[in-house]
Amino acid sequence: AQKTDSLFLIRYGSIKLRHKGHVYRVLRKGGYFGLTDFVQHTVTGYYEAFASGPTKVLELKQNAVKARIDSRPQLSAMFYYFICQVIDNDLREALRETFPGSWTAHIDAKVAAVMEKAEEDSKPQEGVRRRKGKTSPTKLKSAKSKRSLGDGEKLKSGGTSGSKTPGSAKTP
Repeated sequence: AQKTDSLFLIRYGSIKLRHKGHVYRVLRKGGYFGLTDFVQHTVTGYYEAFASGPTKVLELKQNAVKARIDSRPQLSAMFYYFICQVIDNDLREALRETFPGSWTAHIDAKVAAVMEKAEEDSKPQEGVRRRKGKTSPTKLKSAKSKRSLGDGEKLKSGGTSGSKTPGSAKTP
């Protein structure tokens, strides 16, 4: 067995992940494993991966990906933004599985409402001029178009990221 900080994507077939001799996850086409080590640039060797029958796995080596995106900041930002979305989705899914029918649906609805509000707030408003590249109003034409933010309200909302269980394995 070889320890690595690579990210593995399953093209077809299935993979069994074992920890201390016990299978704790079976991944199929579209699944992935090694995300935590890949993102954290570590090699933990937390689990062993075994193919179950004919299987094809794509390996994204950490150093190869880093070499490609280091000189391209926009590509790097998009790649890691996508990785953050994957981690966020995994965390939400784990919460739904762990606490079915509980507060997670309410939280998802609240996040959607905040995102919708942020989208509305980013649209041009009558009577407000914005400088190119600026997010704050520069001049108001009338007192009617003034808008104050409530306590804790932000103009833009950011995403969240989290971590997943050791190994960060995912299957659709």
